[in-house]
Amino acid sequence: MFLNYIIQNGLVFLKVLENAYSLNQLFFLFFLFSYLGWILEFVYRSICQVKLVNPGFLKGPIVPLYGFAGIFIQITLLFTAAQPILLRLIIYFTVITLMEFITGELLLRLFKKRFWDYSKDWLNFRGHICLRFSIAWTVLSLVFEKTLYPLSLKSLNHLNDNTLLLINVFVIFVLQLDFIYSSGMIGRLKEVAEKRFIIHQKERFLKGVNFCGGIIHSQNLAIKVSQLPIIIIKKRRRFKWNNKHD
Repeated sequence: MFLNYIIQNGLVFLKVLENAYSLNQLFFLFFLFSYLGWILEFVYRSICQVKLVNPGFLKGPIVPLYGFAGIFIQITLLFTAAQPILLRLIIYFTVITLMEFITGELLLRLFKKRFWDYSKDWLNFRGHICLRFSIAWTVLSLVFEKTLYPLSLKSLNHLNDNTLLLINVFVIFVLQLDFIYSSGMIGRLKEVAEKRFIIHQKERFLKGVNFCGGIIHSQNLAIKVSQLPIIIIKKRRRFKWNNKHD
């Protein structure tokens, strides 16, 4: 019964989402919110650290966490727009805090680096989340709901599906290149190639040594075989000389 309830509500959720947004629209909004989030983080961190700081783990101007959070708020509003604002604030607080924790843990494991650290903040957990910033994200979510949400809907009305598709394909291609570079995959591939080259050269060297050793061994054997009659003759003479003296 419980499984059927989940399946039925899941189908209803997908149907409502499909009627509200196309896949191209969701991808476009994700990239847009990721870019706007990067601007927000860039300004905040640069002011706090008194220097220019790239807030993302990618080299380009994008922070995917903001993209996921923005899409989540868009979807939440589809189902809770008529509900009390307190309910939405609780949802924003819980889910976005969870998103931040998962993202921080994944980045730490993938890049062995912290892109933010709340270790010194009160009520933090593993340095990925803390009460102060969870409240800040909740307030920003409400600001987003009242400002960027209606603006994003208007922007979608001015872009047809083909235009959105071209934009999404281009951005995905650029992001793939950025991820390959930022994750250090190029350096790792170079290291693997260099190791394979060194191993190959060692194998060629050892084969050459074995080949030369085989030639030398064959030459020594040939010399010994060619000298065998002389050795036999010398031994026979020595044998005869010994018999005469006996």
